[in-house]
Amino acid sequence: MYKVIYAKDLLRKRTEYQKKGLRIPMNLSYRAIAVKVGVSADSIHKWDGKDMSSVAIAQRAALKAAPKLFTLDEEAILAGWIVYKDLVFESSTTFRFKEFASNHFGREMSPSFVTKFLDRNHLSMKLPGNAKASESNAETIQKAVEFLESFEILASLNGLSPSQIKVFDKTYLQTSPWHKNIRHIGMKGGKSRKETPERGSVHEIWTTLSGDGTKGPFYVSTKDPKLSAAVNFDETEGHISYIPIKKSSNGKNTLPAERSMLEYLFHMIHIAKFFKEGDFLVFDGERSFATKAVKRYMSENGLYPFVIQPTQLHQFISPCDNSFHSVFKLAYYRKLSHHSISSITNGEKLRMARECFQEIDENTVRDMFTRCGLIAKGQDKKRIVYDLMFEGLGILNKHNEHRVQLYRYLDWCVNNDLEDLCSSLNEDILKFAGMIQ
Repeated sequence: MYKVIYAKDLLRKRTEYQKKGLRIPMNLSYRAIAVKVGVSADSIHKWDGKDMSSVAIAQRAALKAAPKLFTLDEEAILAGWIVYKDLVFESSTTFRFKEFASNHFGREMSPSFVTKFLDRNHLSMKLPGNAKASESNAETIQKAVEFLESFEILASLNGLSPSQIKVFDKTYLQTSPWHKNIRHIGMKGGKSRKETPERGSVHEIWTTLSGDGTKGPFYVSTKDPKLSAAVNFDETEGHISYIPIKKSSNGKNTLPAERSMLEYLFHMIHIAKFFKEGDFLVFDGERSFATKAVKRYMSENGLYPFVIQPTQLHQFISPCDNSFHSVFKLAYYRKLSHHSISSITNGEKLRMARECFQEIDENTVRDMFTRCGLIAKGQDKKRIVYDLMFEGLGILNKHNEHRVQLYRYLDWCVNNDLEDLCSSLNEDILKFAGMIQ
């Protein structure tokens, strides 16, 4: 644009000479101006006969461009639909997006159009498996608030210190996180996650955290006897527990997950001595965590179990799921990316994972407990739940146009008697999104 401005100034001087009937100097010829500006003489000649204001240039460009599939207002409505779906935890796949545009605007979008549309609007689709509308309804949110409030009351009544609040969960590590056929450490046959019915069933990494910021030992549960024999952590480094898959007389497994849980509890209570009498144990609703045998064993050792409620929101309220596992896995995959995966044994990968596990410091762990509302700091519990659920959404962060697009979508729904397309929003979500006071 600076070339146009410079050329216009020189052409204005040239026009003044012409109006006065004077001879045009050589340094104001089309060729001389073209050299000064850095364009062709033909371009200068064309510019001299056209309106070169920014508005006129934009109008000519619009006339030359291919016709747009949607108007700017329609694109804002389409973008608002995606923001709305993300905000209420509903599915917004490419198929559903194209279906919405076809049903309400009568136009079909190509895959390339969808890709470019998402890119210029800083948006992404939500996978159906990750989109659960039940997570964002008022009843579910209220249950989470009540769980945090009751947990705080019980902790206060029992005079619990942060060191007596423990959370645990298990996770899995993958051998090649960026490959389409992702395999877990130790998974036999090289099958992908989609092809393998027992995803991550060979090795389980157990995370144990305390409210005072300390971590339990790096604990691995495996059904592979070769790994447990090949990798020998000393008790200061971690522990690998071999859980054989025993068969009953009718050939069915006899609850290997329950045996794994009991073995884990035994180690944490009697070997590592990380779980102590009077501790509150917080965990998700996995069946093997709360069988009759497991509950009895916890009770015999003076431990008080608390299953996160509601179960739909455990991934937000548990410091393991919400924060620790993502930090831990990111560090592990970054370290793994600097090695040739085929040349590293599973034992070496586990040692690498243990290093990443130990590198997460106590201050970080303490902050995770506070952030999830398990350590009371006087925060409003409803605000904590909404913060945990909606963090990372573009509408609440740097892209303010998402808020405008959501407003345009809601306005379009109301004006066209399509309130059923925005019925999942409630007052609390609108307040949190900054749509109402």
